[in-house]
Amino acid sequence: YRAGIVGLMLTGCVGKNGGGLNHYVGQEKLAPQAPWATIAFATDWAKPPRLQNAPSFHYVHTDQWRYEGEFTAYHPVPPDQDFAKGHTMDLQAKAVRLGWLPFYPQFNRNSLELVGEAEAAGAKTDQQIAAWAVEQLKSGDLEFSVDDPDAPENWPRVWFIWRGNALMSSAKGHEFFLKHYLGTHNNAHADELAEGTVQDVKWRAEAPQGKFDLVVDINFRMDTSALYSDIVLPTATWYEKSDLNTTDLHSYIHPLQAAVPPCWESKSDWDIFRSFAKKISELSRNHFPEPVRDLVAVPLLHDTPAEMAQPTIQDWRKGECEPIPGKTMPGLVVVERDYANLYNRFISLGPSVREQGIGMHGLNWSVKDLYDEMVETRATEQWNGRPMPSLKDVEDAANAILLMAPETNGEVAYRAFKHEEENVGLP
Repeated sequence: YRAGIVGLMLTGCVGKNGGGLNHYVGQEKLAPQAPWATIAFATDWAKPPRLQNAPSFHYVHTDQWRYEGEFTAYHPVPPDQDFAKGHTMDLQAKAVRLGWLPFYPQFNRNSLELVGEAEAAGAKTDQQIAAWAVEQLKSGDLEFSVDDPDAPENWPRVWFIWRGNALMSSAKGHEFFLKHYLGTHNNAHADELAEGTVQDVKWRAEAPQGKFDLVVDINFRMDTSALYSDIVLPTATWYEKSDLNTTDLHSYIHPLQAAVPPCWESKSDWDIFRSFAKKISELSRNHFPEPVRDLVAVPLLHDTPAEMAQPTIQDWRKGECEPIPGKTMPGLVVVERDYANLYNRFISLGPSVREQGIGMHGLNWSVKDLYDEMVETRATEQWNGRPMPSLKDVEDAANAILLMAPETNGEVAYRAFKHEEENVGLP
């Protein structure tokens, strides 16, 4: 970059409107992350969301761990190392039980049923429900699913693929995806090596094949994922939908407007997910007519006090410490799920945004006035006894993101910096 920077300095273009250097930032970035994540993960209605890092999910569930041996068989390390040894799968399981990583499914029993079981055992508050779950985990009556990933009750069953060719070009270990996820033809020839080297994770003699019951691909290409999917939902391509786009090539945010309507039966991504929400709400009137409560294991997150919760590494399962949610193990949070109103929640910006604000990376700022502005000046949805900003159309969602993002609203950027000043003790 030095030549370009020198040129800008010599021509007096630094700090000038339209000048400066907008360079490659080095990795994929989603610029307006705070409001985007609020809408994408529905934290305007309930927290925390259920999120999973994809590499761990696929490494475990495609059974690639079965084809690996002990870590030191592949990597020479200095002697007397405490961490650089053992099987990677054991470290995955350890990371989950100590709260370093999330994993789904979470437990070997349905998390929607655990709250009811805890209440039947006498738990009355969320804290008592969490304490009951801790005792269940400590005694072994309840297990993390990562400890026995090949047990049928711990398999993932439904896979939605969106905006990625997950089968083939994005899959690390494509043949194992075909063999263990789909149970179809494959060219996997590797020998299984993990037996006898995994200690904490249960080894099953026969690896399951075909874990998924349903694979749905939302795609505008007939790529490998679409070819192997049970259902392909055609989505609109560029110029056929309104959207927001950011890239790792620069820090600009691109609002995109549809130039032509989608072809044939294709719909925009937003319309497809909205249709899902509507159908799920309709079905839930029979299966989940009333709100139900879910138990969510929350990992110790960066940019929160929890990231300093473990000054030393101690494993509660080995008796080195007590299992304490949010400190020596994941936090355990009770979350209400209202499936019958999923569609209503999808098309409206929830009140938690107005009451609690939004934030990212340990910062939080109020958008109460912006929320009220949207109610007064933009489309609204009326339900649950109050008007709320509408997210029914993708343009409404995009405009809400642009209004509340510090990257696109200078007033919001000021609020974010103000909160950072308070965090670090500046006036």
